[in-house]
Amino acid sequence: MLSFHLGGVHYFCRHYDQAIDQFQKAIELDPSFVPTHQLLALAYARSGDFHKAAEEAEKRIAMGRGDLPAKGFLAVINGLMGNLDVTRQVLNELEECSKPPHFSHAYVCAGIHALLGEKDQALQWLDKAWQGRAGRLIYLACDPAFVNLHGDAGFDAVLRRFGIAG
Repeated sequence: MLSFHLGGVHYFCRHYDQAIDQFQKAIELDPSFVPTHQLLALAYARSGDFHKAAEEAEKRIAMGRGDLPAKGFLAVINGLMGNLDVTRQVLNELEECSKPPHFSHAYVCAGIHALLGEKDQALQWLDKAWQGRAGRLIYLACDPAFVNLHGDAGFDAVLRRFGIAG
């Protein structure tokens, strides 16, 4: 867990090479810990190594028996690669499964909309993630998925409303 969390710190600080190294160490210790593969795939994608990102995402999907959250990570990776058809297809599935009152995949939907440059939809889905009490909202201010929204008045207002930024 320590290796995983240290890798997460590097990932959220956008130190992708250090994150990759740390996640690889964590996988050596416990190859079955699913979240390590998720963040390793995203770190590879954000560092531009899309081949390794896709490999890790496929491992994650296999570990989760093809579950929708795993596909969400693959959608993000495909979006970073420019494969927007795959990204939109998975986004549609995620949105369909994120109906009230749970909004189970709302945070991932928001991140994908942000990646696609769809600011208004990203903010709407962040509100749904808030309503669904998404635990991942604690990472919102530093999550690379939302980096293109930083400095946007609407995003800053969401951070303040959620009590994330002062």
